[in-house]
Amino acid sequence: MIKKVAVPYLVPGQDGPKIEGTSPRYEIGDLVDVNCTSAPARSTALLKWFINDKEVAVNKTTPHPPIYYTEDLKASVLGLRFRVEQTMFKSDELRLKCTATLSRVVSLSSDVTVVGGNQQNSGFHVSENTVSVTNPTPRCCVERTLWISIFLTVLSAWYPSDLCAGLLMTSIY
Repeated sequence: MIKKVAVPYLVPGQDGPKIEGTSPRYEIGDLVDVNCTSAPARSTALLKWFINDKEVAVNKTTPHPPIYYTEDLKASVLGLRFRVEQTMFKSDELRLKCTATLSRVVSLSSDVTVVGGNQQNSGFHVSENTVSVTNPTPRCCVERTLWISIFLTVLSAWYPSDLCAGLLMTSIY
């Protein structure tokens, strides 16, 4: 079944994925059943779950049908379901993270940290929700800039220095 949602204004790829379905409190043995939904985009986002910075095996996740906002904008949805175990808590917290990769250049992520005071007899509370965006400089742009600099340097060796010095300074700044 395809779910369509009307949205008045969207800027694809600017928001990180959203983690939904968390409870305000978790205890050892509780069932965690959450979903990660990417921001609407033209291409399908590749979603991944992490628990305490370790990638969750694909067979422990549940892919859901995409949500269509318009004909060319859709959001990916990936579920995660597990029982809370004592060994999952490192220094009184359990960190759930979802990443959405739209291309080799853009990767977005959201985190939820579940924190507790005493693991033996205290519940755990959702205390934090952060979003980070990684957008490294594309390799093609770095290579193009390097070739332009090399070309202008060679050009300055063959032609009068006043003309090429001006071109070289313009390309650097």
